[in-house]
Amino acid sequence: MPRLRKILRDKIPKWRDELRELVVEHGDKTVSEVKIQQVLGGLRGVKGLICNTSLVEPDKGLIIRGIPILELTDRIPEEIFFLLMTGELPDEAALAKLQEEYNERAEVPAYVWNVLEAMPKNSHPMAMFNLAILSMQRESRFKIAYD
Repeated sequence: MPRLRKILRDKIPKWRDELRELVVEHGDKTVSEVKIQQVLGGLRGVKGLICNTSLVEPDKGLIIRGIPILELTDRIPEEIFFLLMTGELPDEAALAKLQEEYNERAEVPAYVWNVLEAMPKNSHPMAMFNLAILSMQRESRFKIAYD
């Protein structure tokens, strides 16, 4: 991930400056008016945040960093991750480095498999994924100690 880190180190300051400029120029403008039916309907149609990684157009579908999803169907997950993070698709060297780093981090602790095996067989895959990630909290370098 050294290439990914370098790209982000270069891009993040520019992205921060763009956001600061947006606040200075348009900080007092209204983005969306919310109706009760929208609140009760899951905020459909309410603009509540800026997302520069993707958007869903009613007539075009999902667009990731300016590229329609149908143009990304032949891409592998690592390429999509890189695109989401940087706004560009990786070249062969960057993709190989990213895959190498993923492989180095690929070991799943045995207790995670135990947690997943204890779940009902018909559990939703997203619930299983969430539980697996949450169960590894104690190993995170970002964890908060609860002693």
